[in-house]
Amino acid sequence: MKQNENNKKKSKKLNSKNIVPSQLELKLLLDYYQKGLYDHAEKLAQSITQEFPKHQFAWKVLGVLFKISGRLSDSLIATQKAVSLSPQEPEVRLNLGIIFKELGRLNDAETSYRQSIALKPNYAEAYNNLGNTLEELGKFHDAEESYKQAILFKPDYAEAYNNLGVMYEKISKLDYAETSYKKAIALKPNYAEAYNNLGNTLQELNRSDEAQASYKQAISLKPNYTQAYNNLGNILRTSKKHKEAVYYYDLMQNDFGTAMSLECLYIIKNYTEFYKRLSSLSTLEDMNLRVAAVSALAAFQMKKKDSYPFCPNPLQFIKINNLADYGLSSNTLFEKIIKETDKYQLTWESRTTKFGFQSPSDVFENPSKNISLLESFIQQAINSYYDKFKSENNILIKKWPSKYKLQGWYNRLVKNGHHTSHIHQTGWLSGVIYLQTINMPMSDEGAIEFSLHGYDLPIMDNKYPRKVHKPKRGDIVLFPSSLFHRTIPFTTDSERCVIAFDLKGV
Repeated sequence: MKQNENNKKKSKKLNSKNIVPSQLELKLLLDYYQKGLYDHAEKLAQSITQEFPKHQFAWKVLGVLFKISGRLSDSLIATQKAVSLSPQEPEVRLNLGIIFKELGRLNDAETSYRQSIALKPNYAEAYNNLGNTLEELGKFHDAEESYKQAILFKPDYAEAYNNLGVMYEKISKLDYAETSYKKAIALKPNYAEAYNNLGNTLQELNRSDEAQASYKQAISLKPNYTQAYNNLGNILRTSKKHKEAVYYYDLMQNDFGTAMSLECLYIIKNYTEFYKRLSSLSTLEDMNLRVAAVSALAAFQMKKKDSYPFCPNPLQFIKINNLADYGLSSNTLFEKIIKETDKYQLTWESRTTKFGFQSPSDVFENPSKNISLLESFIQQAINSYYDKFKSENNILIKKWPSKYKLQGWYNRLVKNGHHTSHIHQTGWLSGVIYLQTINMPMSDEGAIEFSLHGYDLPIMDNKYPRKVHKPKRGDIVLFPSSLFHRTIPFTTDSERCVIAFDLKGV
């Protein structure tokens, strides 16, 4: 049994005559798993591992079940136990690699996949998964070779062709990507994901009509395919077919689609429908931060009161301090953290980050001693932020999460580096700590700019409010996650190193 990539119990009396579970128990365990009766399977697997702690199969199944339910730490422990009991089994090492990858431990994942291949040299699935990990590590040539090995050992491996296409798209080998996706589709005609990915490549090749057709085919094969609806809406929006875009965004039936539809209505100046929808959204309990962003801009542009209650007038809710204000007066910690960046397995980022690297995993998930220390200062800054604004009458403050976690990522910009204007839609409060800054005192290069404007939203009054902060080392900047912000490009050979983070309710 292999995994898919995308409580105390009363112990039984040990039967001295049996050192392994009965075949009936094992068959029942497998039946439960195959029929999707995961609760029953987990109880039985737990019982077997307690009575027969050296029986590898039950640990293996338990690891898979824990992963299915999202308990990755438990899955890791169970799977490592299975590996220790049967170190020569390639499949369980594959499973271990999958867990490591989900935990963001990419180097460990690579090692596990290679160990699996060493035990089974023709293991196509291990080569495919290894390719995925190498791709995330930015080792594109090695990833390409790994995918090709997977295909060599399994010529009808549609998923490997699709993954190869994704990698080619990342490195702008668009013709190769197109060929790979079409091969995946030829092998698996109902492969909705490959049609969606093909649409992305065709869009980049400026073949809009073909891209739209590919997205529609993905949707016909998978009617609830949210990402395909989004991609189709985006290409229609880019083509200035905003009414059609609204139709597909609405079909997404989620917060993101709701916000995208609202933006399109604002762009085409259908203010009647815009404010009708905005009014209905303002009464909802769950806040949509992208809606909050467009609402704040529309309020200024239309000279109306911002009716969306998350955080009207978000520019007033920026707080800037230096960590020295909270007792951190030495730069030594910053130097140590910067030196630790290799463990973050930085990847070249190409979405909102331009000319820069980013850690693919949460730096607070398994923090080093230095990161833990830094986090304690962040908590002080967050407490200070709340104390400053606690009397304010908005949702940001009134429904401040009683329990929350920090999710953070390390980011390093090099020459010409910058961030395009964006918000943090899944956050609540966002922040950035400057570990290393750009020394250009006579310029705003490398500064952070906050404003009400972002994306392709039209502007009627170019004098919309904005704030620019030229950061110093140790500065910590906190702001509502709904507020547009960007980094102004810099042209020096210096590097800007930060830890950015979101406060998220749990």
